[in-house]
Amino acid sequence: MKSFSEIRAAQVRACIAALISLFVGQSMAAEPSPPDPTARVTEGVQPAPTTPPPGPPKVSWPDNGIAQRRLEGGFNYNMFVENDNGTWRAWVQSDLSDTPARSRRKAKALEFFSGRQEYVKASVDDITMQQTFGFLDSKGQVHGPQNRNFMFNRGEGITSNSAEFSIEGSNCSVSLSGIQGGAYQAGYFRPTWTKIPIVLDKSYARENSPCRAGPYSSSINSTLDLNDGTVLVTMECWVFRLRKSDLSPVGEAPALRIVDGAAMKTAIDMAKGQRIEDARAYVDETLGLHFDEAYACKSASAR
Repeated sequence: MKSFSEIRAAQVRACIAALISLFVGQSMAAEPSPPDPTARVTEGVQPAPTTPPPGPPKVSWPDNGIAQRRLEGGFNYNMFVENDNGTWRAWVQSDLSDTPARSRRKAKALEFFSGRQEYVKASVDDITMQQTFGFLDSKGQVHGPQNRNFMFNRGEGITSNSAEFSIEGSNCSVSLSGIQGGAYQAGYFRPTWTKIPIVLDKSYARENSPCRAGPYSSSINSTLDLNDGTVLVTMECWVFRLRKSDLSPVGEAPALRIVDGAAMKTAIDMAKGQRIEDARAYVDETLGLHFDEAYACKSASAR
């Protein structure tokens, strides 16, 4: 049986691609396939016209300068857009990561733009016991994704382009995943930028760890395209609203650092030939990251 860390690592590798695919030409749509040269149409018979599926509506989301919200409660988040009689909401649901919570169907729900957060009764599949979209709030009101055209991604089956960055230290090493944005040209993906989103995650930090300052995480767990050039992403205990054009936050996001891939590569090149003990401290100093401890994600016992 695989250990939790192995399962977690597999989920992280699959989930990071969710956000990456948003930046391929800034669209989730795949590149059109060329026509089949062997296809034939009976003379005089025209194929029936097909109606493309409707896309998500354009919503004027609040421009309130909010780019981050904290939501404690695991990493397997659900996200959906709700239209409540013309009032649009972007909901994020925490996962049911422990058996007691799953049996009680108790989860947390966050409405990103208002900041409203409360415990809710989650919708759970009776057979798989996995959380599905929607919940009952404390007043008994049902919330669900009436419009499913907003693109949500989580988990396996999503492939795209990524870049790996690592620096080995004798006591503490750093390994991060970057996201490449660009477009397809003549059938090939042409990256135009690489960015590395980073948060401070102490959820699984061990006592007396050689990484004294705690580990970084660049894991994207889930994404929700808001169809306005921005996307909601979950990273450990944080939800961020980022621009699809360059991964920058739409407002203040002190819990997040966006590092340019070229800058990270320069730091890695500078480290070659040096005897580095704490790679985390080296990255902090070289790139000027320096997180405030108040923005670290922590385990439930350490909160």
